[in-house]
Amino acid sequence: MPLSSRPPAAIYPRTILLRLAGGAVRRLSAEKNSERVMQVQVETFVDDGGVEKIRRFYLNGRQVEVVENLDQWHGADYRYFKVRGGEGDVYILYLDVHRTQWALYQR
Repeated sequence: MPLSSRPPAAIYPRTILLRLAGGAVRRLSAEKNSERVMQVQVETFVDDGGVEKIRRFYLNGRQVEVVENLDQWHGADYRYFKVRGGEGDVYILYLDVHRTQWALYQR
């Protein structure tokens, strides 16, 4: 089941649940694993259906073009975006809605 279709109780504030190969789930928390968070600059757009998506982001001076927005899920004060970059890597970006601050989660 994709994360976006899970009930809200399964998504914890400021936490990412990653479904790994074989069905295992890994939880990443911004508070507990702050070393896994990198600040990034993000450019978004709104698609024809009115959904905000990521067009590109900048990481350590490097531009990453997003070729596919794979998933996104929301909470009261946060939003997560799972995207595929032009080089084929998958990224999970986090937006703190109150601070309007983006971060990139690393594995």
